[in-house]
Amino acid sequence: MKKIILAILCLFYLGMNAQTIKKTLLLDSTIAFDFTNVTDSIMNNFKKVTYDSVGNKIIVEYVKGNSGFVPNSKTVIKYDSKHREISNESYSSPIETTVWEGLSRKDFQFNVLDKIEKEIEYTWDNAEQDWVAIKQTETKTADNGFVTEIIGYEWLKLYQKMVATTKREFTADSKGKVATIKTSHLDENTWVNDSLIEYHYTKLGKDSAIIYNAWNVTKQNYEPVSGLFYTYENNGNKRTQTNKLWQTTNPNTNWLAIGKTECFLDSFGNDTTIIESYLSNDNWVYLKKKEKSFDKNGNLVIDGSYDWNYIDSIWVGTYKTETIHDDLNTQTSNTQYYWDYNNSKWFPSYQYKNTYNNNNQKTHDYMAFWDYEDSVLVTRVRIDYYYDKNDSLAVREVWAFKSEETQFSLTFKEFYYYSDYFIQIPQQTQLSDELKLTVSLYPNPAHSYLYINTFCNSGQMQIISSNGRIAKSIQFDSYNTTIAIDDLSDGIWFVAICTETEKTVKQFVILK
Repeated sequence: MKKIILAILCLFYLGMNAQTIKKTLLLDSTIAFDFTNVTDSIMNNFKKVTYDSVGNKIIVEYVKGNSGFVPNSKTVIKYDSKHREISNESYSSPIETTVWEGLSRKDFQFNVLDKIEKEIEYTWDNAEQDWVAIKQTETKTADNGFVTEIIGYEWLKLYQKMVATTKREFTADSKGKVATIKTSHLDENTWVNDSLIEYHYTKLGKDSAIIYNAWNVTKQNYEPVSGLFYTYENNGNKRTQTNKLWQTTNPNTNWLAIGKTECFLDSFGNDTTIIESYLSNDNWVYLKKKEKSFDKNGNLVIDGSYDWNYIDSIWVGTYKTETIHDDLNTQTSNTQYYWDYNNSKWFPSYQYKNTYNNNNQKTHDYMAFWDYEDSVLVTRVRIDYYYDKNDSLAVREVWAFKSEETQFSLTFKEFYYYSDYFIQIPQQTQLSDELKLTVSLYPNPAHSYLYINTFCNSGQMQIISSNGRIAKSIQFDSYNTTIAIDDLSDGIWFVAICTETEKTVKQFVILK
């Protein structure tokens, strides 16, 4: 229920467009040194970041050439008045030249619901030294946020314009769930039907059947091709998906079962065991199996996959990962396993671990690899992070443990520098009195971490994007909370906070 409340609160305040000029500390440049030379360090590369008054930024990376450092790559990111990314361009420059060659570019346009309504993809024209649009996608959205149509365009050189090529049309049932998806293509200025997908649900809103239909040109109608049919057992804790093909030769039924997927769910609705089987001589034969487990915050912990060994009639592992999060919902380790066929059990092959300080800032990364001789994970790479007085990343060091040495050796070091910029950012909208839970957050704009102070020491926080997607969700039990946001994209974000008696939504901006 809290998740619904938070999402509604956040979406209620998405229409903010007031602007203010704010002084903020932003990344200015980075300098990297290579320490692989045992006698001296070598300056490897450096990056320079520049901003304009609305936060648009240009990132240029320089590498060492014969005559000194020369530009090698460039990224240009542009934003609109709501600080939503509207253009992302990347360039490269051959060594010892000053000519920029485009690599990729995408432009975005948003509708009034802050959803992308147009996406344009470009390629670089070397002759004209300019971008040329090659693909375009237009998305139509109803007032309630439901996507009704997606049209794909391609650049037609003959007519020197974008021409529609494909179309997907969506309809919804009375509860707002997808009912049908119709696909078609354009042929001589006429839309020609291709396929129709029908979605059916139970009274409780669960999947009942998905029917795939193809357009019969001769009969001028849709005919079923295949379908997925769902049944539920054990109070909904087991879901079986049966794959069937439509055929007309069987006098008893038109649907012929060819495969099935059995899903066993935990009390939160997560798939914990998934078994795939196929039908052979009227008997179900195992094919694949997945096993998953989740922690209390819903994070995936164990993700393992197996194939059925027909000769020995046993499951044989193919891959497995184990991911651990701490109480702040921050990932602390990820371990990958390999399957030992001789002993029919998992052994770790690689492990990635993280440590954090009291501000929830990453301090170390450890990369360990399996030592086959000693049968133990051995740490071979360590990355150290250091922060300045503004809690911004200042130095990153990479250390490696070589087999011929008895200690870690520094191999790479990168320095981060920051400057003050006056950036035009969206202004915080005043909340109504009933939504005023006393909360302060800083910095705003934020870069790597967001610090949140509340006058309540327990509740739930969610980081939500401008289109309503929940990116992070944590339970807090302190007056001061730190959330890592370095994995989130630039733009407008919201932190929604809900306690037993109060709730609020705060807006912040991510600028990197």
